Amino acid sequence: MLAPFLDFKETFTGLAEFLEATDAGLHMILVIGAGVIFLVSLENRIKRNKALDSLSTLRSIAHIIDMHQITKDPGFEPRVGDENTKVDDEETVKTDSELAIYLDFSSDMLSAVGKLGAYHLQYYRDRAVLEAVNEIESLGNGLSRKLWQKIMVINHMAEVHAREAQLRIDCHRALDSQITIPDSE
Repeated sequence: MLAPFLDFKETFTGLAEFLEATDAGLHMILVIGAGVIFLVSLENRIKRNKALDSLSTLRSIAHIIDMHQITKDPGFEPRVGDENTKVDDEETVKTDSELAIYLDFSSDMLSAVGKLGAYHLQYYRDRAVLEAVNEIESLGNGLSRKLWQKIMVINHMAEVHAREAQLRIDCHRALDSQITIPDSE
């Protein structure tokens, strides 16, 4: 195949010249082979780096979603006059029921981040990308679990408040039924 392009006009007179030419030829084959392998793997490395950069952005988004939840605790009401307590999100979340809805939406956003990470595996299967996707999904699941714990606390507090309110109503009814007003005759 390459024979028409290779035209050797020199003849080797000794074994030393033949070995020297063979050594040079093998080195050329190795250098050309390494160049071909580099060029073939270049596209794969470029795709991997793009995917890992994109997954790093998704990881950052998950952490940003989590950072917005730090000050949102159920039943938290800042004390009047406390300079250390600053609530920036009073307009976002005003009641515990609104907080539960907000936390549920935040959990949905974390789920969407995990699904977007998994989407990278559809077109590019690589061990490093797979590990990064698994890390993002684990991060999202852990953060979502933390949000659902807050939601469970909110639901429990609502049940306790409802029972306390019903108990107060029952006590007032019982007291009202025991008090009799004498007739004035």
